[in-house]
Amino acid sequence: MFWSLGNSKARCDVVRGVAGETLIGDEWAPLRAEINRVVGKVRKAAEKRNDLAHAQWGTPYEKAENPFTTIERPATKDGLYQRRWTVQQLEAIAEEIAEADRHVTNVTHLLVYIREPESRAIYDEQRHATEANEAYFRRLLPPRFLDHPQG
Repeated sequence: MFWSLGNSKARCDVVRGVAGETLIGDEWAPLRAEINRVVGKVRKAAEKRNDLAHAQWGTPYEKAENPFTTIERPATKDGLYQRRWTVQQLEAIAEEIAEADRHVTNVTHLLVYIREPESRAIYDEQRHATEANEAYFRRLLPPRFLDHPQG
C-alpha cells in the first residue's frame, strides 16, 4: 500500500504516523531522529523534483552550450528569469532523489521489522547481507530486537 500512495508527502505522513504509534519511549530516540532526517531529505528532494518537473522549459536567449533552461518568474516584478542547468546539476538532483528514496525504503523496512514479527526472517536476511546493513540495524534498533528477534 505504501508505494501506491501518489506523492512523497503522503508517504512521509504514513511513515511519521506509523512511527508515532510504534516508536514510544527513549529506546526509540535514534530511529525517531533517523525518520525525521529521512523525511527532511525526501521533502527537499521532492521539492527539487517538482520544481524541475513543473517548470517551463525553453532555450536560452543567447546562444549557449547548455540547452537545458527553465524559465521562471521570481517573486519580484522584474520579468522572466532564466536558469541554465548543466547535465551534472540535473544528474546530481536525480541522485539526490534516488538517495532519498533509498533512505525512506530503509526506514520503512525497519518499521515493518518492528511491527510485524512474522516478517523478521525476511529482513534478517537483508540485515546480515552486508556489514553496512548490519550497522544500520544496530545503530537504530534497541538491543532487545537484535538479540531477541521477537522484540
